[in-house]
Amino acid sequence: MKWRPVDWVAFILASGLSLTIILILIVSAIQILEGRIPQVELSENATQIMIAGTGGLTGLLGAYIGTQRNPKDRDD
Repeated sequence: MKWRPVDWVAFILASGLSLTIILILIVSAIQILEGRIPQVELSENATQIMIAGTGGLTGLLGAYIGTQRNPKDRDD
């Protein structure tokens, strides 16, 4: 199967989303291990930035795939 440009862009956006989630988990784990307290505390600003970032990447990925969908692929 040959990859179309839409496939490459979707792959890059999905990779960015995955990398963001993995980095959040790694940073949280480091914070728990270094603090010796099994409690992660984030500021409101950091939480809002993470939510906006992951939501934005998810929205871009869904919108891009949706607009580039081939009309022949419809299941009607």
